[in-house]
Amino acid sequence: MRRLRGNDAVAIGFKETSEFFESLVHRLRERGVTCAITSGMACVALGLATQTKDCDVLCDPSSARTFLKVLCGSTFQGVHCAYRGRTTPPCDARWLRGGWTSHFEWSTPNGKLQLDAFGVPPRGSQSWQKTVAGDYVGMASLAEMKQTDRDKDWPFVTGIGAKMIEAGDARGWLYLFDSELIRRLASRFPLPETIVRQRPVLSLISANRDLFFDALLAEREFWQELNRERLSVYSAARRPFVRELRKLRPSGAMDVMADHRLRVACARDHLPQRPIRDFGVERIIEDARKNVARRYHPELLQWLPNVRPAFGELSN
Repeated sequence: MRRLRGNDAVAIGFKETSEFFESLVHRLRERGVTCAITSGMACVALGLATQTKDCDVLCDPSSARTFLKVLCGSTFQGVHCAYRGRTTPPCDARWLRGGWTSHFEWSTPNGKLQLDAFGVPPRGSQSWQKTVAGDYVGMASLAEMKQTDRDKDWPFVTGIGAKMIEAGDARGWLYLFDSELIRRLASRFPLPETIVRQRPVLSLISANRDLFFDALLAEREFWQELNRERLSVYSAARRPFVRELRKLRPSGAMDVMADHRLRVACARDHLPQRPIRDFGVERIIEDARKNVARRYHPELLQWLPNVRPAFGELSN
């Protein structure tokens, strides 16, 4: 069959993408792997987005070896899976448990299909394994995944929170960042005191509108700073691994299992397994609070939530 090239190429559609990854999840579960689709594709499934280019998957670290074997046998448009780039950590339980993410791709004539595999959510105050709904992670875990430093993710966080409240899940109050929407929902749905204790800013619903608005902005900025600090820790911890891997790994295509063995060998000596634990959660929180205080009135910091549970397994 003639390969498509130049103007002949047809972009990979979302329907084809989603069907491929849903089928992949089914095959993984048939092999006993606990996994679920998260992030953008999960938002599409909830009706909060119309499409996304790539896929993020949560995989229980204990199943990393089986996960990788299934990926090896998975083809998309006749193309086999490969590690993406020369900076990606190995898909190995030891590093997945510490919050590292492994990146894969299927590079076809029509474009690249990309997959990011997480063993532990970047923010995980609860067990994501217990929240799985169908092929996708549950809404609470999804909302925490979307609390990134990117502005474009925050409408999704609020949208998920609203859907949770309307479905009778009071945890949705933890993920609302639109002051007017919060007030409207508070007139229709109960706000448990236990939730207010978890998220002190909600005690300001009936206060001055400007104060409530500013306190919500400060809290959102706090979450964004926490993610920036987290990424900074991983970026610093990764540098020796990246330098060494670039020396050892040839550029271009490489068999995924041979590539995997090379990455594991390199990671043993050059990639710390638990960078968040080693750096210290308290240091991350304190640095994030200081950064928020530079942009917002210090009085607003009193309504910031206790974020230690969000680091979950990463701090162990």
